Amino acid sequence: MAVVEQSGAGDRRRAHETLARRPGQDPDRVAWHLAHAAIGPDARVAGLLEGSADRARVRGDVAGAVDALLRASTLSPDGRDRRAGMTAYLGADATGRLTDVPRLLGDLRAAPAPTTDAEAANLPTALATALATGHHLLLSGNGDAGSVHRLLMDAVETALHRPDIPDGVLLECFYSLAWTSFFGGSGDLWEPLARAVAHSGRVVPESLSLLMTCLADPAGTALPAGRPVLRRLDDAVGRLDTVTDPVEVVRIGTAAMYVGRVEGCVPALRRLVDAGPPALAIHAMNVLSGHRYETGEWDGAGRLAADGLELSDRLGYRLLAQLFRHRQGMLAATRGDNDRAEELAVRASPRSRGDWRW
Repeated sequence: MAVVEQSGAGDRRRAHETLARRPGQDPDRVAWHLAHAAIGPDARVAGLLEGSADRARVRGDVAGAVDALLRASTLSPDGRDRRAGMTAYLGADATGRLTDVPRLLGDLRAAPAPTTDAEAANLPTALATALATGHHLLLSGNGDAGSVHRLLMDAVETALHRPDIPDGVLLECFYSLAWTSFFGGSGDLWEPLARAVAHSGRVVPESLSLLMTCLADPAGTALPAGRPVLRRLDDAVGRLDTVTDPVEVVRIGTAAMYVGRVEGCVPALRRLVDAGPPALAIHAMNVLSGHRYETGEWDGAGRLAADGLELSDRLGYRLLAQLFRHRQGMLAATRGDNDRAEELAVRASPRSRGDWRW
């Protein structure tokens, strides 16, 4: 340690370069050694760190994924790199840094439809920025679902047939549009999303397909035509014990929420509540409190709703806070506490507050 502390910056960079060249190195270690050795923008190293971020998220290290993306964005030769937008989005969605989104985005702004070669080259950045901006506006309560949906759909439709758009960015836009359509509560929002997914030419992840089906038409899954969907959902729920990506756990749990399949998700969701990233813990609390309410475990539902409300308010997730107020209102009404139920109904109404809208 003393040798490291006494060495100069140049010595440390050369040491990292040497370590990165050692055979048999883990690719994530190589990426970070090269990042520490870099003295300026380096597109190759930025790409290696982006790959490291993808692997970190798959194994459940969401904070590590955010750190890698943030460092990748600083190493990109283009200061308006899409990785800054993805850092803001993933940080908000998984680590609870919702209030940091405007700062992380910095000067990034969603670009209009490209009309020149330079603007076209910047389209991945515009798409990632629209994703982070829309996510922040919806969950913070600073934007209504219709406006956020238009923002994301305009960006997606511009990018849809561009082969240079990374699959990960486009698919995350589809997931965000699914959330937005759900909160908007209108079939008119689901239809353009379904068309965009069908025309994208991308392989659709099972969790996205299940979310779009089970949230858009939960009643339809109870019909004979919906049985294949439920079988696929049962298979996905049965695999949750092997899923390390906490975002994927929340997506499958949410798909199960309105079709009576949450019971099999409880262990995985409980792990997120106990030790998961804060924002994902909020989503897990919502699914679990709803399940406990429906199964008659009202005390447990009330505790989860209270914890979820406190965490949502503290982290700035005002839209999600309303879900827990609604749950508390349902519990009060079920128990015959009409005054409390009426008070919570007013507070949970999107029209009762002038500073946020569904």
